[in-house]
Amino acid sequence: MKVSNWNGRPEVTNAQLHSFKQGEVPSETHCPRGNGRSYGDASLQDIMIDCRKHKKTIELKEGILAVSSGFTVRDILNFCIPKGYILPVIPGTQHATVGGMIAADVHGKNHTSHGSIGRWIMSIDVQVTGGETHPSSLLPKNKPTVITCSPTENAQLFATTIGGMGLTGVILSAKFKLNPLDTVYFDQKVTRLPSLDAMIEALDQSTADYKTGWFDCFSMEHFLLLENTPQEDRFVPSDFQLRKPKITIPFKSLSFVQPSLMKIYNKQYVRQQLKPKKKVIIDDVLFPLDTIGNWNYLYGKKGFYQLQFSLPNEDIQEKIKMLLLEILESKFTPVLAVVKKHGNLESPGTLSFPKPGFSFAFDFVYAKGLIPFLHRINQSIANIGGRVYLVKDALLDAPSFEKMYPEALQLKEDLKQFNDGSIQSHLSNRLNLTSGMNPRFLIIGVNSDIARACIPHFENAGVDLLLGSHKPSELPKSRHEIIEIDVTDPEKAIATLNDIPLSGVLYAAGSLPKNEEALFGAVANHTMAVNYTGAVRILGAIAQKCIDQQSGTIVGISSAGAVRGKTSNIVYGSAKGGFDHFLSGLRQYLHPKGVRVVTIRPGFVATKMTQGLKLPQRLTASPEQVAKTIVRHTLKGNRNIVYTKPIWRPISWIIKNIPEFIFKRKQL
Repeated sequence: MKVSNWNGRPEVTNAQLHSFKQGEVPSETHCPRGNGRSYGDASLQDIMIDCRKHKKTIELKEGILAVSSGFTVRDILNFCIPKGYILPVIPGTQHATVGGMIAADVHGKNHTSHGSIGRWIMSIDVQVTGGETHPSSLLPKNKPTVITCSPTENAQLFATTIGGMGLTGVILSAKFKLNPLDTVYFDQKVTRLPSLDAMIEALDQSTADYKTGWFDCFSMEHFLLLENTPQEDRFVPSDFQLRKPKITIPFKSLSFVQPSLMKIYNKQYVRQQLKPKKKVIIDDVLFPLDTIGNWNYLYGKKGFYQLQFSLPNEDIQEKIKMLLLEILESKFTPVLAVVKKHGNLESPGTLSFPKPGFSFAFDFVYAKGLIPFLHRINQSIANIGGRVYLVKDALLDAPSFEKMYPEALQLKEDLKQFNDGSIQSHLSNRLNLTSGMNPRFLIIGVNSDIARACIPHFENAGVDLLLGSHKPSELPKSRHEIIEIDVTDPEKAIATLNDIPLSGVLYAAGSLPKNEEALFGAVANHTMAVNYTGAVRILGAIAQKCIDQQSGTIVGISSAGAVRGKTSNIVYGSAKGGFDHFLSGLRQYLHPKGVRVVTIRPGFVATKMTQGLKLPQRLTASPEQVAKTIVRHTLKGNRNIVYTKPIWRPISWIIKNIPEFIFKRKQL
């Protein structure tokens, strides 16, 4: 199953969606997911807990709403507005779930007067999976536990959950303070302003209940301030329900959101907005985009990215002009640009996005080269004191994130109290938010094709990697730490690894010289060191670390040539044979000490090391196939010897058991 969030990027190709069942959690790494209305990877993982059907309770009593996490904003408003109440803070879409609103600590067009949703939450029920410690001693490790938290009860969990991107656990329900509502009709005032500076100043001075700025990045001539104030003629229909979309886009096709069309649309939008209006209904104030069902389909199959960031009040005009200049000088012009003002009301959430100042949201149609460009913009935002809204993010790197959010260090420590590491999202892995909970594996020989193919599979499984290479400069830039490990100098390698904590190691280093060069020349020493003697010394030292911590996994890539000496690769085969026997003995030695040892026998593999050799297609695996096998059996399972292609198991048995007087004549 393919799953993505609202903007269509990134996409999880082999996703599993499990309906939420209280008290049950998958054994694999997973994350909770609501209605998928975020614009990035905040609720994406290979395994996701679908909370949309968790709708046990929706009750209103004396202005307090008790509601389950699967209900959407639309459900709540259709329930509460006829009774004369409204959520104090409402995001830009009616289709966000309660759990998603809390996890993102959403804000609205009235942030200056109401702050974010976290300020209006009285309590939250969260199913956590346990962590290191907890002051109430309620959290047995690896066992789902429901905890009620509030500003005064389990306050740390309360603060970490609000804006915590779903990483504390599954939000089951919450209680909100609601505001009285005596009208669903608003007077809307639209003011055209001569410049961006003028629009920001007008937005800053506005006293309207709901207010936003809009401008056209294509012409930089149209700047609008939209202000909405409740009408004095108070009226709430007793049967009020939010309107359904006027039209619905049935499927994704080619992108209709193209610069040439958007230039025309923006001019028409300005003319339409400047027409006199008597009144507008609450739907138009809160959810203008939701008048089109599946409006994201207009961007086509390639999707889009939204960049939403905030800047502090100080030097706001200079800072936004600098960023806009960087954007407008590129070939990537935003098709939509919206501005909101953020007030001084603080949220109880540790990682809440809004700070006093202004936020800017830009939509970019996906095109080649856009991703590295947005990486550069994110770095520029971090350098001038801004911060990106995580629920709208898919590309922020960890260093920029930590510069934007100094609270991240506190959040990481707090998460360990409630999350045993089983809940992780692609966002949390990308930003290293859950890195302290992840297993940490060392890959030795990461220059090899097989090792490189393993990296994304380890990443998707939530594993932190340490990349060991004898030529670190030849590796592409990575978010993982890279260290120099030359297996032909094992003592230096052991000294490098001495103080580094590890959950396990994958030994992927290998050297396959021409047969005669190794048999009759000095290449034999290097071949033996890479394939056997260096491995024995380094893995022996790592085995001692595993014994000391009473856990760990050691994985070695052996070879079909290890089963029996053959004339085609005498030195290489003997080295791999020794390595294979070493892994077997090490497995027996470490088994009672709680340490796993796995031998991978991939058979023939089409890599740069075997380039030029005539390999039978049926018996030859790709690096990608081998990588999937390695990662799957490294992280779970109990097999001792693993073949990528099962056909190699009987072949190896036959090769091993052919009588010597016959075998020596085969010249294999």
